[in-house]
Amino acid sequence: MITTFQRYANDKLTPRFNPQYTIADKDGKNTTVKAFSEVAFSQERGDDQPDSKIKISKGEESNFIWSIFYSLLDQVISILNVPEKADRETDQFNELQCVFIDDPVSSLDDNHLIELAIDLARLIKSSDFEISGLKFIITTHNPLFYNVLHNEFNKAPKFVLRKLDDGKHELLKQENDSPFSYHLYLKNELMKAADSGDIHKYHFNFLRNVLEKTSTFLGYEQWGELLPGVKDDRATGKVNPYARVINLYNHAKHAGHEVAEVEEDHKRVFKFLVKEIDNIYKGIRTPQGTQA
Repeated sequence: MITTFQRYANDKLTPRFNPQYTIADKDGKNTTVKAFSEVAFSQERGDDQPDSKIKISKGEESNFIWSIFYSLLDQVISILNVPEKADRETDQFNELQCVFIDDPVSSLDDNHLIELAIDLARLIKSSDFEISGLKFIITTHNPLFYNVLHNEFNKAPKFVLRKLDDGKHELLKQENDSPFSYHLYLKNELMKAADSGDIHKYHFNFLRNVLEKTSTFLGYEQWGELLPGVKDDRATGKVNPYARVINLYNHAKHAGHEVAEVEEDHKRVFKFLVKEIDNIYKGIRTPQGTQA
């Protein structure tokens, strides 16, 4: 598990689990803290003396949780691949029928994202369906992650979940591996949200996703180059204020800073930016370089 975590995060960042110990509570009674119930993180310095405990980022925390899940899934698959139930080391997973994996790549750059997708595909392929009957459902909003998995599981059915105007949902079968159709679907969702005013946090995630893929398609280094320019920001190296709003709803640095609702001013910014994106697609506006 530690090796998996370090591969996606930092090979020097090391989680350390606690041994069992006893501590006195406020009434003076001894309480036993079980082994492996707590974890602390430190940076290895190469001299066998780790740095003191450090606070990890939300992204590193997400990677750590995924690494635990991945290691558990690896163990579960190995156990269920044993043909005779009586020969398995535990019967706790015998009734398991389906594993649901919800978008494990939100905190990864493209290189680690591809690595995770390939690792996950390899692990799932190691599961012997004829023996275990185990099925897997993977959901994602990330076109690159979808693209890699599509190529890894070329015979597996793929779908796009679409929300209808009446609030219901439908699953549409996705035949190809191109993220562009999904990309256009996101753009349509942005247009509908802007028109209706029913704007939520996840719409800013959609917005950034569209900007990232559009900027790549147009040959720009940063998605912020697609945003309307603000005088002197590029020259002074300041972050574009529109990019700042988008980032606010994509990744809060600390859990206490998570944004619960979209502010009215930010809804107006959202509507403006969606209109600008639509103009880019129509070829009306030339993107102006700004820093994201």
